[in-house]
Amino acid sequence: MLDTDAIFDVLAVRRRRYVLYTLLEADGGLALRDLAGLIAAAEAGRPIAAVAGACRRVAADLARTHLPALDREGLVEYDREREHARLADGHDRATSYLELASRYERPATVASPDGA
Repeated sequence: MLDTDAIFDVLAVRRRRYVLYTLLEADGGLALRDLAGLIAAAEAGRPIAAVAGACRRVAADLARTHLPALDREGLVEYDREREHARLADGHDRATSYLELASRYERPATVASPDGA
C-alpha cells in the first residue's frame, strides 16, 4: 500500500498525473499510442493532429519512465508487449490527491484518440 510520501513522490510529475486523469476517463484503458496522443495534445493545448511529432516523444517517455513507475506503485497496469495501459485496482489510493490537483491544473480534454 502506498503511504502519503510515496503517493506525493509518484504524483510529483505532471505527466504521471495526466496519465491518471486520462485513464480515469478511458473505459478499459488505452493503447500507448492513444494515451500519448491525448497527453501530448493536453500538454500543448492543441488537437492531436497538430502534435504528431510530440506524440512519438511522449510515447517513448511514457513507455520508458512514467508507466513503469505508475505500475510499480500499483496505480496503473502497463502491458509492455501489448503497449496498453489501464488503471490498476489500487488507483483509488491516489484519487483524493488527484481530485485536489485537478482543481488547479487539469487540462481540458482536447480530443478523443480517434482525433474527433
